[in-house]
Amino acid sequence: MSLNLSEAYEFSGFRLNVPERLLTKMGKAVPLSEKAFETLCALVRRGGSLATKDELISEVWPDAVVEANNLDKSISRLRRILGEKRGENVFIETVRGHGYRLVAEVKRIDHGAVNQKTSLLPSNSYESDSGSLKGRRNPLIESDSVAVMAFENLSSEFDNEYFCDGLAEALINALSKVSGLRVAARTSTFFFNGKNLRLREIGNALGVHSILEGSVGKTGDRIRITVRLVNADNGFTIWAERFDRELRDIFDLQDEIAIAVVDGLKLKLVGSERVAILKRYTTNAEAYLLYLKGQYHRWKTSRSDFASSLKFFRQAVELDPEFDLGNFGISAYYGYGTAWGQLAILPEKAWPLATEYAERAGKIDPTLPELRLSQAARDLVNGRNWESAGRGFASVVDTSSNFAEIHHALSFYFLTLSRFDESVREARRAVELDPLSLLFNRFVGFTLFCGRRYDDAVSQLKETLEMEPNNSSVNELLGAAYIQKGMFAEAVES
Repeated sequence: MSLNLSEAYEFSGFRLNVPERLLTKMGKAVPLSEKAFETLCALVRRGGSLATKDELISEVWPDAVVEANNLDKSISRLRRILGEKRGENVFIETVRGHGYRLVAEVKRIDHGAVNQKTSLLPSNSYESDSGSLKGRRNPLIESDSVAVMAFENLSSEFDNEYFCDGLAEALINALSKVSGLRVAARTSTFFFNGKNLRLREIGNALGVHSILEGSVGKTGDRIRITVRLVNADNGFTIWAERFDRELRDIFDLQDEIAIAVVDGLKLKLVGSERVAILKRYTTNAEAYLLYLKGQYHRWKTSRSDFASSLKFFRQAVELDPEFDLGNFGISAYYGYGTAWGQLAILPEKAWPLATEYAERAGKIDPTLPELRLSQAARDLVNGRNWESAGRGFASVVDTSSNFAEIHHALSFYFLTLSRFDESVREARRAVELDPLSLLFNRFVGFTLFCGRRYDDAVSQLKETLEMEPNNSSVNELLGAAYIQKGMFAEAVES
């Protein structure tokens, strides 16, 4: 279907610019989640005619199977954003048993040629002072900053996804060892998977000057990787290369790409940094690929995916017992799995296994920041040893201050001590480093809630919901904040 480049509407003081995916009121942008925006478009286009629930669901969620309550929640949030109070029908009327209609008078306007690119960024990403969305350069961007995007899978094998994600993650970890270079966190860069956005929008949202993107094609044991380093502000290519290799040459390939990116950014490496970037945690390519598979499943949210990660970590360690990342993967499985209730075995059996494999990894490489962080977290959650945990967290911050997860963990540590201001500060620092992490953004709201700053908590959690409007955990916490404010109707809707 061709896109109408001049599709725009006005109703009750609002202006809806469909190609720019922008709703404004009195010239000021009104932030909307993706699904709320699509719902509004569907209603506005009908100009007062009834939109059945089936019609709306098929238009707003064309590629997914969802229940009617997803639509009901989207309508409820849309009403709240438009300023409609409970029981009113100023904007949207419920036609009981059938669907909804927009009752505000709609006027089609000639908006001229506009850009058709879609903006799906949440409102806590960069906006200019004038309120216009995501189109201008973020003035806080550092010149020495880069985001490594997930590599596109050009292979017919779906299973190759693990390699694409793993390659990007390995490059993120390697480049993070360069002092003075800010590297966007994995969670935030992977947020953009499957979203057709301008590089400038992504650069502004992540606060980076350069973006590394690429694709991977795999046929048998051969891989072809195309990589491009781009200036996010103007789209100019800084460096590009294509690599044809045997899969067993993965280590040399990662080294070449990492060094080429550093050269492209015109950074100078001191000896220790070069050693750190080129460090190899195993010489066994098969073990490394199994580790990448384990990491791929560990990052997934389903219990079954998380459970399958252990199999790959174990296979990696069987091939190379001295593979520290493989041993740490097993430790993380038992440690994080126990802490977050993902395991079927009892905590008193799981915690010793987490400790055992962490100690194995520590004997091989005691400098791993992830390892030292997990040890401090075990001291806090399992050992209830606040003094040891505090020392451990502080040591990781001293050496890896740009590691978002340490600030998240430190925020939780301060929360257990009722040091709420410090907890909020560290939670916000984690979001600064990983701005599109749903977990970290929700946790900022949680620290505000625990500190009884309910107004701030509501504001933070509403922003977080723009990333994932139907997230039950965020909605539950938002409802609790509304209850503390005595806003019981809003609590029921959230």
